[in-house]
Amino acid sequence: MLIDFRQTAWDCEETHRALSHATRERFALTPANTGIRVAIVNQRWGGRVADNEHWFLTRDDALRWLVQ
Repeated sequence: MLIDFRQTAWDCEETHRALSHATRERFALTPANTGIRVAIVNQRWGGRVADNEHWFLTRDDALRWLVQ
């Protein structure tokens, strides 16, 4: 799954955290759930959150990781 937040403007950090929590819950996005891989594109930072969740600054990098 590719989620692109680059054009998202959060009204506050609490909203961002609430959506993050809801997304992880909805898709059972935990390190133990190897049946899903999520690449999140944003403008703040990149890096590995878990084996199945990585954050990227560019869509191309995110897609490369998803198809590897």
